[in-house]
Amino acid sequence: MSDSRNSDFTILSEETIPVPWYLNLFPAAANSYIKKKGSKILLGRDSEMIKAAWIRINIDVDLAKKVSKIIAHWCEWPNALFVPDDKCSILFQDINYDSTTIGAMMQIEDEIVPNLNLSVWSKTVSMSYGELIRCIETTLRDSRPQGCRANL
Repeated sequence: MSDSRNSDFTILSEETIPVPWYLNLFPAAANSYIKKKGSKILLGRDSEMIKAAWIRINIDVDLAKKVSKIIAHWCEWPNALFVPDDKCSILFQDINYDSTTIGAMMQIEDEIVPNLNLSVWSKTVSMSYGELIRCIETTLRDSRPQGCRANL
């Protein structure tokens, strides 16, 4: 997924949005900090550059847009300009505990990929966004509900 790193945008990750250690003592404050910094990065992105990043790695741009809109809505991002190298741990804050994250996951399953293997969601915390979209794409191509066959 490193092809998109050659473009002129900052990746949403723990490295580009380092949370000061003291904020980790207060999860709500840490999430607020991540949201503020991540929103600034997203607002600086160009939609044509984002589209090119998805095309470069041969992923269905329309599928990525659909999933991105759901995540942006539920997780309250200012736009849906996510790139393949963004980290799901940033996009889905509080991935195992937050009701907004669960809402996004449920809507993705209801509207896009109802037979996605539940184990994919548990691995999302360590996945890039491109890996998640690739899993969804693979599942949609495969009529059997066995989920993602990509190396996770």
